[in-house]
Amino acid sequence: MFKTKERFLGVDISPSSVKVMEIIRKGKRLQVEACAIESLPEGIFEDHKPNDVEQVAMALKQAVKSSGTRLRKAAVAMPTAGVIMRTVAMPNEYDETAIEDALEVDAAQYIPFPIDDIYMDFEPRGASRTGRDFRDVMIVAARRELVDLRRDVLQEAGLKCIIADVETYALENTFRLLSSDLYFAGEELTDEHMSRLNTIRTAVVDVGAYATSLYVLHGERAVFSRDQAIGCSTLTQAIADTYDMTRDQALLAQRSSDLPADYEPTVLEPFRHSVAEQVSGALQFYYSSGNYNSIDSIVLVGGGGMIEGLERTLSGYIGVPSIIGNPFNNFTTAKRVNRHGLMRDAPLYATACGLAIRSLDQ
Repeated sequence: MFKTKERFLGVDISPSSVKVMEIIRKGKRLQVEACAIESLPEGIFEDHKPNDVEQVAMALKQAVKSSGTRLRKAAVAMPTAGVIMRTVAMPNEYDETAIEDALEVDAAQYIPFPIDDIYMDFEPRGASRTGRDFRDVMIVAARRELVDLRRDVLQEAGLKCIIADVETYALENTFRLLSSDLYFAGEELTDEHMSRLNTIRTAVVDVGAYATSLYVLHGERAVFSRDQAIGCSTLTQAIADTYDMTRDQALLAQRSSDLPADYEPTVLEPFRHSVAEQVSGALQFYYSSGNYNSIDSIVLVGGGGMIEGLERTLSGYIGVPSIIGNPFNNFTTAKRVNRHGLMRDAPLYATACGLAIRSLDQ
């Protein structure tokens, strides 16, 4: 929501963990300067909001300490499902002040909440189908409570929130780091490549703890999103139920890979197929909402990127290539960063990465 020329920390606060990331330019390449993940206890979030700010702040403070970063200004993302996004057509001659004035007057047409209860921002998006005298403007609105609680978490952890972004846009930033490897691996990028990229449709599948979010990108721009009620906690519960464990025991077994011999065919394979079915169902909504009936590839991020074989199941079920999203293949890393751990956990850092690289574009 605010612009700055200072570098800042990318902070991703999800229902299962907090992730922090600092990225710098090192010559012609990007470098991960600091990163860390800290787990959160189950049930600490409700309806996209932390119900214990102090406990989440303690985890964030520990993540900042573990990372070794010295940055104290940060960007944080709002969950896409908790944000309202609308595209409206406005006259070309409207500058930013005129757009802002128009939105204050007409906000009730687009946002189903009183204007005093929301934070609202906008971004011009280019030519509109409405006519040559209009351009599209993307409106983004979030309930003040949703934003303020995350700001409070950062403040309690000793950080200053200078940007409140949206997960969708953070993942757009990360996808820009993935797209050339995904579609033009080994080729020197040209204007022709970028023109071709604008015609490509990619599904970014973010499997979180309690939900799976599907984002469809046309080129590098997200045009569709949908949440499905399946996540990594579903797999944990299936392990607990199948092997008569508590959830804590099931989590420990997952983390240590100490699972019975029949785990893959009995529990993991049905879960992978359930995720694939849910993603396929979400794609049907995308197909019915526009003029497209296919995608070109799938990028898997979030906790789902850590689930063995899920990308192969998605690829086989939906019939397009699927990869695990790792934006750091061409990055260097600072000495204090465990590169092996970073590459292993890369899908978990997708949102934090997208937030952190914003500071390089200000």
